[in-house]
Amino acid sequence: MRYLPWIWRRSKLAPFALAGWFAMHGAVVYAAAAAVAEEAEQKSDGGGSFLLSYALTGAGIVLGLLFVCRTSRRRDRARPEQFGETKVVKE
Repeated sequence: MRYLPWIWRRSKLAPFALAGWFAMHGAVVYAAAAAVAEEAEQKSDGGGSFLLSYALTGAGIVLGLLFVCRTSRRRDRARPEQFGETKVVKE
């Protein structure tokens, strides 16, 4: 878990920008979602909300990207490959 402080240092502005966006647009989105939920509740037979499935999918994508994109922290770096030279495979 040593890579989490590195990610936090790189993305300090993102949580504040997201909080500001939610503060400005949260009430409108909540009102629209409430209206849609009321309409769907009247039409449906009591189906569950799909908001949780979207949140779990988003969390899975974010965690997958964190896992795939984290650095390997190797001490030795790969040597640059010389293109144009033919390589002979020894058997």
